[in-house]
This record gives sequence, C-alpha cells and structure tokens, in this order.
Amino acid sequence: MNIYEQIKQQRTKQNLSMSELSKLSGVDASQIWRIENDKTVIIPSSVQKIIDILRIDLQAVTKKDKK
Repeated sequence: MNIYEQIKQQRTKQNLSMSELSKLSGVDASQIWRIENDKTVIIPSSVQKIIDILRIDLQAVTKKDKK
C-alpha cells in the first residue's frame, strides 16, 4: 500500500472528512484530494502535516512499498 492509499485509508478509518482533515492539518482540502488520488507531486511539508494528524508510521509505509 502506498502513502496515498494509506492516507485515504487512515482518514476514513478515523471518520474524518477531507474538510475536517484540512482544518486539522492546515492543508487545503483540494490538495488532500489530489494527494489521496495520486494526482499531484507530493509536497513533503503537506504530507508530513497529514501523516502527523493521522498518526501514520511513514517508515512502515515505505518499507511495505519496497516489498
């Protein structure tokens, strides 16, 4: 599972809308949609804010992605 899928999965698992995640992270909801749907070049600072809010272990995701 890549980081895009992990973000979407964790957001929905935590019952957060894109709008709610946007408010919590400071990342625009349209940018969150583009990240989740792999429609943008990742901006590391935006992704970091999102994974911090969702408590995603980035190292675990990247290890799984390499397998």
